Amino acid sequence: MKPFIVSSLSSICFLLLQACSNAPAQNHTVISSTKIALPDYLEQYIGQDVSSIRRQLNLHKLGYETLGSPIQTSNQLSYTIVRRIQIPTPMPTMRSDSSVGAIPIPTATPYYDVQLECQVHFLLKDNIAQSVQYQGKACKGY
Repeated sequence: MKPFIVSSLSSICFLLLQACSNAPAQNHTVISSTKIALPDYLEQYIGQDVSSIRRQLNLHKLGYETLGSPIQTSNQLSYTIVRRIQIPTPMPTMRSDSSVGAIPIPTATPYYDVQLECQVHFLLKDNIAQSVQYQGKACKGY
């Protein structure tokens, strides 16, 4: 009986290792180490007029994804940057009284897609950028 238990446990360990090694690859957003820091890049636009900023600022070229077009009011020009992340779905835990051979069944999607936003606001005076402010959880990583 003891060799059967050892053999069964070995088979289960092998199956679990195979399942982990064959898990689908997850696409994560990787920020290149050569990417220009967002605050450093945006500082160069302070002192410029709105039309120059709208014409020259290209966040896509730097690898940032934006949501929609910039929004302009009398006192600010705002851009929304989106950071998409994937949060792994937790694997179900096996109960201690489960029978030998019980294997957790993976969910259909191994992760949750989450979209975090960062609002970039150029504060304007007479259509000239006076400063830049950031708002949102996604801004912390830039």
